[in-house]
This record gives sequence, C-alpha cells and structure tokens, in this order.
Amino acid sequence: MFRGQPVPVYAHLPVARASLEAAALSYWAGARGIGPTMRVQRYQAIRLRNSRELKRSPIPEFKPQGAANMAQIRQQSANRGWAVIANEKRIVVGEQELPGSGALIKALLSNGTDAQGLQHLGATAWWLWSGVSHAANYALLESVDATNAPASPLGPNTVPIFTSSRTVGFQALIVGHGFRTLVEEHRFVFGWSSDAWTHAAQRFVGATKVFLSAFSASSPTV
Repeated sequence: MFRGQPVPVYAHLPVARASLEAAALSYWAGARGIGPTMRVQRYQAIRLRNSRELKRSPIPEFKPQGAANMAQIRQQSANRGWAVIANEKRIVVGEQELPGSGALIKALLSNGTDAQGLQHLGATAWWLWSGVSHAANYALLESVDATNAPASPLGPNTVPIFTSSRTVGFQALIVGHGFRTLVEEHRFVFGWSSDAWTHAAQRFVGATKVFLSAFSASSPTV
C-alpha cells in the first residue's frame, strides 16, 4: 500500500476497519461449542444483514436481489419454526440475535491475549476508524501537519500531508491480533494443526507485548 504512487494517506483506515469487522463477524459465526442449529441461525442472521444492505443500495439491480434473499431466508426459517426479525435495530433468527459491530469486536479482542492495553486500543481504534471511514474531511484534517505551515493572507496555505508509521503499526497490531484469535478459534472447530502457524502466532504475541510495553512506558495514559 505504501509503495505505490500516490501514497494513500488515509485509505488504510477504512481497510483496517473493514478487516477488523470481518474478523469479528467470522469469529462470532464460527464460535466453538454452539452446535449446528445455532450455527445455521447465526449464518442466516449474517445473510439477513447482507441482504438488508443490498436493499439499501443505490444500484437499482441490487435492490430486488436483496428483497428476494430476505424472502428466501424468512421462508427457510419459517420451515424450521424459527422466528425472524429484520429491521434497522435488530436482526434475529430463532434464538440468535446478531450483535452490533462494537460488541462483536469487543468479544474478539477480549480473548486470546494478556497483553495489557490491547482491548482498550481496539475499542479506541474502532471508534476512530468508524468516524474516519464516514468522514473523508476529518481523515484529511487528521493527516495535515500545519505546525510549520506559513500563514498567507493572500491565498490558500499549502501544508504537508503525512501518515504516522506509529499509527499504522497500531492498526496492524490490532487487526493482526483479531485475525490470530479468529484463526485459533477455527483451528479448534475444524480440528487442524500447523507447527508453522503456532510458531508464527507465538512470535506475534511476543512482538505485541514488546510494542505495547514500549508505548506504555512513553504514554502512561494507555
């Protein structure tokens, strides 16, 4: 991403946001010990959310596709005696209600680590990434370094745009931890093992602790 031209100053923010949300949703869908019925209900709840988004699309051909998908899911659920709720506030199939993105991400990041501060960083990152993903102007302002910009009463000022490697490092750490936790859950559910993966995961956990310890030493508020 940072080797291309022009450098995408803040494009990595919505990419990180989408990656973290996808990991959290997959973690919820593939959780261990929930049984086949609950797993199918969760799958249908995710399908309902996707279909609802299709119906909201400004692309005309997507709207009927979303409506058809929702009708199919409702019929499939009715055949099994599962109640369905699908509106702007709730998505429920049978006994399973789809949590909000914030709750899903909190559940993902609260497991699989004893690294101090990671859960707090995850919640903060989700808030920031969500805001930036929906506010391009805010993202640009956060990337502007106006410290040494000369003031000109005759015309617009020119200021440098930057991306902090420290910020990108935090994003990689949070998303990496999310996917590590997700893969560990899938390993348990599907019963596979890999020495290479185990070694890589252990190295990642060690690097995470070093990174957070160094940051905590310089920023006691974290």
